[in-house]
Parts: sequence; structure tokens; C-alpha cells
Amino acid sequence: MDQILSFIGAHPLLTGSFVAVLVLFILNETQRGGKTIGAQALVDWVNQHNALVVDVRDRKAFSAGHIAQSLNIPFATLEKSLGELESHRGRPLVLVCQHGQQAGAAGTVLRKHKFEPVLRLEGGLAGWRAASLPLVKGRG
Repeated sequence: MDQILSFIGAHPLLTGSFVAVLVLFILNETQRGGKTIGAQALVDWVNQHNALVVDVRDRKAFSAGHIAQSLNIPFATLEKSLGELESHRGRPLVLVCQHGQQAGAAGTVLRKHKFEPVLRLEGGLAGWRAASLPLVKGRG
């Protein structure tokens, strides 16, 4: 620990630059996939803005439990399956995965193909479960 503090004291410009780049990297990564919303906000977006929930987990995980009326397009096939979303263009899309990371990558893909607005469920399905909200089992 003393060595780290000595390095920081001896190289303030280098350390400051590193921190700035790290902060910018984190901000960029969080913005790429779209804004995050909480579980209750998701319910509001579906009810008030006709948002479509797109679950990007694999079919087996989707069948084990998913948000009602969500559309399952596994991330692995997302680019090939954009046609399934074409009729929903212009409609808010809320992306859901298990913990929230894969939804960010999916958001980047959708935004690249001009789908807007794209939102991500904060904490993914784990966050949904933590809020004690219901899940549907089966294919749909």
C-alpha cells in the first residue's frame, strides 16, 4: 500500500490521467447499451408507453421464468433476428438478461441498427426477482 501511495505522490499527472480515462471508459460503457430503469419503472413503461420487453437470455432460461408478455430473442441470435423487431420499430424496447450485463451489449446492437428508445432493466431478471415481481414459466 505504501508503494501505491508513493507512486501516486510521485506521478500525479499519470495517476490523474489514468483515473480520468477510467471514468470516461465506465461512462461510455454504461451509455452504449441505453439507459437503465428499475423494475417498477419497467412496469410503468409497459403500461404508459407501450414498451416491449425483450428478453435476451437463451430459450431454456426464458422458459424457466420470464416477465409476462416479453419477447425472447437470445443475444446469440440477435443480429440475425432483427426482423422480428422490425414491426416494433419506434416502440420503446426494454432489454432484460439475467443480471444486466448482456442487455447492455444487446442495446449496443439495437442502437447501431437505429432502434430507439432502448432501455435496460437494472439488475436484470435478478433485480426483478429481488423486487418480488411475478414471472411466467413456459414459452410465453
